Amino acid sequence: MENAGMRGVFPARAEADPGCSRLGIPRVLRGGRKPGAPGHPELEGPAVPSTRAVSRHAALLVVFLALVSWTVSGCSSGKSERDADLIPKPVLSESNQRIARGCLSAVEIHGQKEVTVRETVESVFTEAGFKVGVRKPEFIAFDRAANRSLVVAYGNWNGMEVRARLKVEIIPQSDGQYLLVCRSFVVREAGSMSEDEQPLARRRLREYEHLLYEVGNRLN
Repeated sequence: MENAGMRGVFPARAEADPGCSRLGIPRVLRGGRKPGAPGHPELEGPAVPSTRAVSRHAALLVVFLALVSWTVSGCSSGKSERDADLIPKPVLSESNQRIARGCLSAVEIHGQKEVTVRETVESVFTEAGFKVGVRKPEFIAFDRAANRSLVVAYGNWNGMEVRARLKVEIIPQSDGQYLLVCRSFVVREAGSMSEDEQPLARRRLREYEHLLYEVGNRLN
């Protein structure tokens, strides 16, 4: 009887009283623990993500953004290649085919003055986003920032600038005819003392193949 009475006076487990918080009395949970105490996950403070989890999420975000960038670049390149397919490839004479072997593109121009040919070439290439780099009697060089695939292949971790370069050779022939030959290059550190220009395979810049064909369409 005595023990039962004592249990009635001093309960072994205290129940949380909603009114306690209003009176400024600390709440007591079952088992005698206070809110926020270890061992009660449901009542502890908000979970703080670990450094490892934050790093993993940041890495996933970087990968996602890179994939988006690659997709946009690929779509743009694909559109340019489709444009090239829409313009018929001009027919060259056998002798000019030998001259233009290995080039990005080539076209014959008939019955035009050289100044008109040069102006049209510059107009078409600058409209496509290229800038005139060098003008010489035998060719005009055009530069623009390289696409992502070229930067990955030819750049480095130091942020070296990589450019795509197209050289349009202007070759006078008989009877007012000109042969235009476009050759592709990749350039590192363009304009500096350490500039490095390397010939580039036709497939790497095929999206610009149609530019010279457009020159032919305007002049022939």
